[in-house]
Amino acid sequence: SNRTTIKTAMKIFAFALATLVVHKSSGFVAPQGAARTTSLNGSLEEYADELKETAKKLVRPGRGLLACDESTGTVGARLESIGMENVEDNRRDWRELLFTAPNLGDYVSGAILYEETLYQNAADGTPFTEMLASNGIVPGIKVDTGLK
Repeated sequence: SNRTTIKTAMKIFAFALATLVVHKSSGFVAPQGAARTTSLNGSLEEYADELKETAKKLVRPGRGLLACDESTGTVGARLESIGMENVEDNRRDWRELLFTAPNLGDYVSGAILYEETLYQNAADGTPFTEMLASNGIVPGIKVDTGLK
């Protein structure tokens, strides 16, 4: 099924990332004949322990990633379909509803956030990133620009 395929792909990606970090592999090697710099190797060494811990947290058994990186336009379309205005407070309330689901950390190991969400706070002032982290969920941000 599609769910099994996605689950397998996530495990393969996480395993590959963890293998690179744990074994200090040269997975980021410049093509043959290209000049090499040591800044990447230095960065990998400097953050190796943190990368290992993050990889371990992301691949915990029985958990998956929550992709909540919808743009303001996409979330707005969802809100407008139920008669709500596409304003930041409503988008925040929608995301807060997701992030406060009971026992979310028992099922989700990481959350992919949209840039707006990265800087948003819950209604009580708690930053969403802290809310997620306190439930054992690694907050992250998407780095692509989406579909054009």
